[in-house]
Parts: sequence; C-alpha cells; structure tokens
Amino acid sequence: MVSGVKKDSGDFVFMRLKKHVCPDCGQKVFVRKIKKTIKAGSRAAKDYDFTVGDITLEGKVKFIWYEFKCTGCGNMTTEADMKAYEKRVREEEKAAKKAAKKEEKAAKRAK
Repeated sequence: MVSGVKKDSGDFVFMRLKKHVCPDCGQKVFVRKIKKTIKAGSRAAKDYDFTVGDITLEGKVKFIWYEFKCTGCGNMTTEADMKAYEKRVREEEKAAKKAAKKEEKAAKRAK
C-alpha cells in the first residue's frame, strides 16, 4: 500500500507573478493554498486522481493545490478557469481593436 501527498503547484509564473482579477466582479484576487485529505475508496475519492506516474496511491492521501480567491466576492477560481477567462478577455479586446480600426478606415473613406 502506497500512501502520501499529491501536490499540484500549478504554473508558478502564471499563478504568482501575474496580476489577476475576479471573473465575476473584477476585484483583485490572491492565491490560496487548498489542502484536503481523502481516503481512497470513499465517496469523495471519485472526484480525485490517485495516480502518480505508474503508482496508484491508497489509504489516506493528502491533496494540495492552489486556487484564486477574490477579495471582493469571495469567489474561488481554478488556474484553468482563470487562464480561460483571461484568454477570452484578450480575444475580446483584440476583436474590439480590429472593429475600431475598421470603423476608422470606413470613416476616412467616407470623407
């Protein structure tokens, strides 16, 4: 039986060195460490991955990961969700700039 700790530190540069805002309210977020001890074979175990490489952990396993917590609304956001949100925001900004350029060109042609 192999038991132990499974830690996911995430992308350090993304998590720690970038400034982030809450997808819901736009307030500043901070990184929060989450720890849960789950027993393999329990009902809660279906939501967790007990494999590490070729080894399957058994018994009580401590899971550690990091999430973003909003200072305003208290919303908790995972790293994957934050990356998806920030990518969507960048794409929307890029589309808005492109539309503004099109309008500018159309206004110049109209003169």
